[in-house]
Order: sequence, then structure tokens, then C-alpha cells
Amino acid sequence: MDEATNRFSYIDDFDADENDNGSIETRNNTATRHRSFWMGATWQPTRAIQWDNQGFFSKGRQQLPGPLLELTPDAANQTEQTHFASQLLIDRQQWTITSRSVLDYSFQHQTARQTIFGGHDLTTTTSMLEQSLKIHQNTDWTGISVEGSWRRETLDSQDNLRPQNSLGEHDRQTVAVVVVGEATWKYRSLVVSPGLAVRYEDFPSASAIFTNQAGLSLELEKLTTWIKFGTGYRLPDFWELFWVPDVYAVGNPLLKPEESFDREWGFRLAEFSPLHINFVTTIFQQDYAGLISWVRGYGNQFYPENLDSARIRGISTSLSCSLWPNHLTTDVTLDLKDPRNLTAGPNSYLKYLPYRPLSNFTWNTQWNLSDWYFQTSFHSQGRTYIRKANTKWLDPFSEWNCTLGYQTHYRSTIITTDLSLLNVTDERYEVLERYPMPGRHWAVSIALTY
Repeated sequence: MDEATNRFSYIDDFDADENDNGSIETRNNTATRHRSFWMGATWQPTRAIQWDNQGFFSKGRQQLPGPLLELTPDAANQTEQTHFASQLLIDRQQWTITSRSVLDYSFQHQTARQTIFGGHDLTTTTSMLEQSLKIHQNTDWTGISVEGSWRRETLDSQDNLRPQNSLGEHDRQTVAVVVVGEATWKYRSLVVSPGLAVRYEDFPSASAIFTNQAGLSLELEKLTTWIKFGTGYRLPDFWELFWVPDVYAVGNPLLKPEESFDREWGFRLAEFSPLHINFVTTIFQQDYAGLISWVRGYGNQFYPENLDSARIRGISTSLSCSLWPNHLTTDVTLDLKDPRNLTAGPNSYLKYLPYRPLSNFTWNTQWNLSDWYFQTSFHSQGRTYIRKANTKWLDPFSEWNCTLGYQTHYRSTIITTDLSLLNVTDERYEVLERYPMPGRHWAVSIALTY
């Protein structure tokens, strides 16, 4: 038994227990307020240079009163999130240079008084800064790209009420280099394109890792088919390692990285028939060693753990077409998955993985008429198991959203205004147990494009 399992050895197959006294409906007793602001700007001084910038800020507060009984008689979460991304693209004939910068910052203040955990007044800040540079050279027959990136993540968590529960300060830096090579051979109307990619990552807390991917695609007029296979590697993120303990979840600082072997086969029909139909189908399988999975443990709290062995396979299909060129378009996507836990054990082997929906269906339609447009989207999610032993699950749900928009011009500025009605049918559903999603609500957005 590995260290991550030893730390939670007191659970003793708690997931097989049908006693769910802690699972209490909180939808009608949880007050949530949320505000967000998004902005974006593009500058293109010449045809070969383009600079894109976008930012996002959100602020929210959630009040958790009496319905959670002894767990949180009086608790509140206050959150702030900021995201900014900037990309500079230089396109010079056969050479393309891309520089990208990303900054993420979050602030969270959690308070709870008179709880069975003794209460807390926890302030947590996280940040992520990433810088990358990619150089791509392309000819009629070959293409090669080299990308280097540097990433720094920080977390600082202090409990003002109980200092012994503070998570402290954490800092992690990652350096990665990716090399991708492609070749193209043409024979009449057949195009053959093999490709190979190698990724090198240097981690401060683990040995340097090499992952790779190889693929081959065949294109015959409007039909394209491809096959890919490769390896993957992922470090646990800070939230999985150091999740601020609350009534919902607790982190696991003993998590190990997850590794995978991936295979994919697909085909695409592009722009055929007068309706400009595009059809894509992909079949995939991912075999994992140490997959990080969230499960429920003692006190109804969720925690992440490494699974010795797991497999996720499925099929993804999408169809898009233009029913009325330039006026009416629609697209449909269907995902079917078979996520299985292959770890030995009576309550785990061949069981569905927790919090991996078995199906997703999405249907989007947009009508354009002069400066006005109307969008509708329908999303349906199938059953989602939430226990390792598959003794409990979240029911399927469907959600319907509508957006009415207007676009106008003022000199060189494009002004877009949207009015959205979300969850039109006021569907009552959860994507996380004991964490109900919003009912019917609305949103307004204004975008300026220079």
C-alpha cells in the first residue's frame, strides 16, 4: 500500500457504506453572489504582426448557514479570481514566432465558527505565471517547431484563528521543451503526413521526464483519417495537494504524479454537400498508472488519491452544418465514455470512476439577421457515479441557455452586446454532491473590439 493510501487508511472502504447522513440538500439554503468582468483587445500594426490581449476578473461570495447542521452553523467563502493572457504572433512567410504570457491569481477567504473542526479563518492566495516562446518553420514538404516554456506556481495559506492549520507557503517551477516534426508526401490526390513530438520537462520535486507522441494522417480530397499514440505525465496541482480543508474537501500532500499511455483514431469529412457539412469521429483509449481521482472519505469530505490502474475509453462525434448560409448554423456533439477503475479490490475493480460522466450531448444553433443574432444551446449530461463502489450517483440532467445579441460599429470599434437567459427551464441539478448549481439566471455582457 502506497503512502497516499496509508495517510487515509482510517477510511476503510467508506465508499461502500450506504449511510449518507451528511449528504444534505443545500440548494435552497446557500446564498451565492457572483460578479465578473472580461475584456479583450487586439492590435495588428502590420499584416505579419498581431498582438492579442484578454483579461478576466470575478468576485463572489457564498454563505453556508444552518442546513449543514453541526458541520457549519455559520460559514462563508469569499473568492476573487484574475486571469490575463497576452500573445504576440509574428508570421514571416515560412517562419512563425509566437510568444505567450499567462498570469492567474486567486484570493480566497473562508470563515467558519463553532464547527466540529473548531472553526477557521483561512486566507489563501495562489498565483501562476507562465511564459512560452514557439518557433515554427514550414515548407511544402516538412515542418518543425520548437517551443520552450517556464512556469511558476505559488500558494500561501494562513489560518488566523488556528495557526496550526495553516498550509504555509509553497512554490514550484517547471521548465519544458517541446520539439515537433512533420513531413508531407503527395501522390495525386492522396496526402500522407507522419508526425513525431517529444516533450522534456524538468521538475524540482521529481526526475526529468520525457514524453512522446507519434501519428500518421491520410487525406484524400474531403476525407481525412489519422492515428496517434503517445505517453503522458502530470504533476498534481496545488489544489489537489493543498486544498484548503472545508466541509467539502481536503487536499492530499502525498499525491504522486500520474502517467498515461494514449491511443486515438479518427476520421473527418470536411465541407461536403451544399450544407457545408463537417463530420468528425474520434475513438480513444487512455491507460493510467496513478490516476488522480477525487473520492469521498471520512466526514463526507472529498479527497484526491492515486489509483494503481485505470482506463478511460470512448468515442466522440461532432456534426456541424449551415442550414441557411450566413444566417443559420448548427452543431451537435456527442461524447460517450467508459471510465473504469482497474485497481484490485472488491469495491473498486471494474467500477466506474467517480465524477466521470458517462455521456455528454451538446446542441448549439445560431441565427444571424443583419446586426442581430440569437443563440440557443442545449446540454445534457448522463449519469455520474460518485462512489468508488458505484453505490451512489448523480442523476442525468439537461440545461438550456439562450442569448440575444446585437453588434454595431462606431468608427473602427465593434461593439457587441449580449443578453443571456441561462438554465431556462430552472433545472435542479448537481455536478458535485451537496453543491447545487444555479437555477434560472441571466447575464449581460458588452465587448469592444478595436
